[in-house]
Amino acid sequence: MQYQTPVTDFGRTFHLRTDDKILALGSCFAQVIGKRLADRGMDVMLNPTGVLYNPASIFHTLDLAIAITQGDEDAGSIADRYALESIDGKWYSWLAASLISGTSREQGVANTAAALQLLAKRIQEMTVLMLTFGTAHCYRHTADDGSNFIVTNCHKMPARMFTEEVMD
Repeated sequence: MQYQTPVTDFGRTFHLRTDDKILALGSCFAQVIGKRLADRGMDVMLNPTGVLYNPASIFHTLDLAIAITQGDEDAGSIADRYALESIDGKWYSWLAASLISGTSREQGVANTAAALQLLAKRIQEMTVLMLTFGTAHCYRHTADDGSNFIVTNCHKMPARMFTEEVMD
């Protein structure tokens, strides 16, 4: 069994420059590599909405941020649409990790909107996009109100609210 992926001639095909503006999105691997780059003086934005583990969540987050940059969507209305009150009484977003929260709906929405706005701004200025995928498993929110979407984080909500999927 092989436990590593050998990479040959990588340096000949891809080079980072000190003036690159990097957006690192995805799993905790993006956090680790992005932090190492930042520690070495690179301009890196790391997961502004928190760690994103599956490709569907990463794509959805990028898609919404691009809609913000194009003026098709407003960060505040997106954040409001995906807000939830968790069992701990805090307000979170289905689009973000639990580090983005608030003690009121308004604060949770504002914090999520600010993170989405940061992401949208970085998309416009980035020169390198680094994506890392942590898993092919994702969780789809299936509520009585008919909402049906893949969440970034379940925020310890009851399992009956979700169906687990494995992406092809």
